[in-house]
Amino acid sequence: MQAQKLSPAARIDSYNRFDFSPSTRQQLLKIFGKEKPWKLQATRRADGKVDVSLALDSLDYSDPVLGAKIRLAPETGLATFDNTFRQAEVNFGMPWMKLEHQDGWILAMDRLSGQATQHLGNHDLWLGKANFLIESIDVTDASAENITSIRGIEWTSEISQHGKMVDISYAVSSQSAKFGGTELGALRFVFKMNNLNEQALSATKKGIDRQVTSTEPEEKQNAAILALLKKNGIKMLTPTTSLDIDEISVVYHDLKAVVRGKVWLNQAKQSDLLSFDKWKDKLALHFDMEMPMGFAEDVARFFSRRSLQQKLEPGQTVTEDAVNQSANLMVTQMVENLRAQKMIRVDNGVLRSSLDYSAGKFKVNGNPVNFNLPKLNAGGAKAGG
Repeated sequence: MQAQKLSPAARIDSYNRFDFSPSTRQQLLKIFGKEKPWKLQATRRADGKVDVSLALDSLDYSDPVLGAKIRLAPETGLATFDNTFRQAEVNFGMPWMKLEHQDGWILAMDRLSGQATQHLGNHDLWLGKANFLIESIDVTDASAENITSIRGIEWTSEISQHGKMVDISYAVSSQSAKFGGTELGALRFVFKMNNLNEQALSATKKGIDRQVTSTEPEEKQNAAILALLKKNGIKMLTPTTSLDIDEISVVYHDLKAVVRGKVWLNQAKQSDLLSFDKWKDKLALHFDMEMPMGFAEDVARFFSRRSLQQKLEPGQTVTEDAVNQSANLMVTQMVENLRAQKMIRVDNGVLRSSLDYSAGKFKVNGNPVNFNLPKLNAGGAKAGG
């Protein structure tokens, strides 16, 4: 954070002269086999912009705490700043990384890359977009059998400012996933926090940065960061803060189940944010769920097959007729029970349900249900034993 106050020329010089402390260099020597396994260089371009390049050596280290060997391919990165160092474009990449555990299982990631376009806001909070990609993640067991495979992982984020407020959005997705013998299509989780206090968020970020770059032991750093979040976390919220769940979805056998919703505060004041009881009175939410009947039937077939296989005698096999019969019974009973309780609706072969909460009361599909939030005492703990 101190470097942010330097002149552009001094910034360039600080990058080119950067070095870790003697204690950190000893740790790097232990892990990488050399005290300086990286090359950091800042160069002013003809157009006035500044390129800051980073090259990190490969790693082949056996961690006694993890009980695993950590192997990393060389990493490269380039950040291009404007002449004020308040705007930046960042790109980095790593061909692969592996974690090889002593028990025999291996976690492997291929083709990791990232890109960000950002600028500094009023209180030195970096605003803008970032994108991180992993082509594949695979986990194999000791017999080299693939346990988990995930393809096309993407994480994106955006921080934008309007007036004294900040919005933060995240999206995490994958193109496909396989867990054991179960194959899934696209997975997606998209949400957005609206109207956070920009100054409080910036102060919290600076406090965390100070702890991360301090020379204190890791345990003390973590404790200080947790205390900071407890102290400043509530200050980041405003009466108009809300959470949009744009999508939580999974595709199974080409059928998609999805949940969408929103959480907000009804006619809240800043003082209402200091008490859970007031929160409960002001809190409001709405969620919608939809699932094709075929999705429910396919999931039921999966669990029916597992259940029947566990009951087999030696030499027996599970027939598709038995699986379908068990699954149909499971789905029929589930749908009938939930419809009888008015918990779901069936609309053109799609199971639908909505959940609302407002003024301390829950509703499912517009029907009141008895479900109370836990009561907390003044200290924030559950009332009762």
